[in-house]
Amino acid sequence: MLAIYLVTAFLTGAPEADANITVNQPVIDVDAPLADQLALRLIRHHDALTAVSLVYTSVSERRNDQPEGAYWRRAISVSETGMFRSDNSHGHKRRPWQYDPSRKTLVITPSESTLLENLNRSMVMLDYDTSEAPNYIRGENFFEVLGWWPFIKWPPPQWHGHAYSMRAMLNEGSYRLLPEKEVVGSKPCYTLIVNDVLTVWCDCDRPECVLKSEIYDPTTKVLDSKFEMRKYEEVGDNIWLPKQFRFIRLDSHAHTPQLREKVVFDKTFLVSDIKINEDVEMSIFRQEYAPGTVQVIGTQEETRYEPVVNGQLNHFNSILNWCRFCSLEEKAKQNSPWYDRLLIFVLCFLVGSFLVSRRFLRIACKRSDNSR
Repeated sequence: MLAIYLVTAFLTGAPEADANITVNQPVIDVDAPLADQLALRLIRHHDALTAVSLVYTSVSERRNDQPEGAYWRRAISVSETGMFRSDNSHGHKRRPWQYDPSRKTLVITPSESTLLENLNRSMVMLDYDTSEAPNYIRGENFFEVLGWWPFIKWPPPQWHGHAYSMRAMLNEGSYRLLPEKEVVGSKPCYTLIVNDVLTVWCDCDRPECVLKSEIYDPTTKVLDSKFEMRKYEEVGDNIWLPKQFRFIRLDSHAHTPQLREKVVFDKTFLVSDIKINEDVEMSIFRQEYAPGTVQVIGTQEETRYEPVVNGQLNHFNSILNWCRFCSLEEKAKQNSPWYDRLLIFVLCFLVGSFLVSRRFLRIACKRSDNSR
């Protein structure tokens, strides 16, 4: 259906009429079926996004297995030319994400791909099949939420025989519009079912804004994931992105119907620092190496370190500052005796010193071998 409509629109010049479209006028061509109009608007909306940079942070929640006010922060930047950057970290109310010892920064470009451990200041070069997107990219949450796949040279990941991209699935032409509108939140929505895999609820006043979507296994009809998008903001010329989304994953591969309804992941995220298209600077797709950064080469059994940026003493001081911050927080000062605080600091210092000295020794041994 959509293919015929696109050809007709091209021959008749109908796309030029887009200048007259307003956000409260969902109709593109009154002679076309409404389902085709919605599909075309969604495709054009996705095509208008060629590069995005943003930060999404999980809403703080109280859990028994995490500190008070714990959150997850992820900053991503992506360009359709095959460039991707992510900065992944955790934090909580008393310790910001910059001090997360497991923080990692990933940069993938056509020329090289690197993964940096920020606290250890160690970098590894990544190898992957360039004919398809690396797994680091294919599992990006924000792509799943929007159903958006920006890359030109990489095909989108597959979901039960279908490319998991709203654009690709709509172009297959197998979709239908439910006759009755449904209310999501307080807004009336069109309900579009695509390939019996993806169901989207589009705001009637602004169809580019998908307020809810659900992903199903087409063979078993079991719900796998659902997303709720809120607080859309116009970030470009008639380009809208949500400032809040909820990601829910169910155990759809479980053996019993009851277990398939079990929620295995449920988090709400707040989106900030959004930039799109020409506002995304290409310089962001470069790793920033602090003094003392080394490259890790070899296997787990046989590893060696190559200096990337000199400054091992600077790295040692950064470990010392990290130990001091982690062991001497204000609340710890108030609630812990002095000998407990001293013990924690000494332990942190010894661990950090061991990691740094071990690396120093390997670098020194390598330089000694090369000088012979």
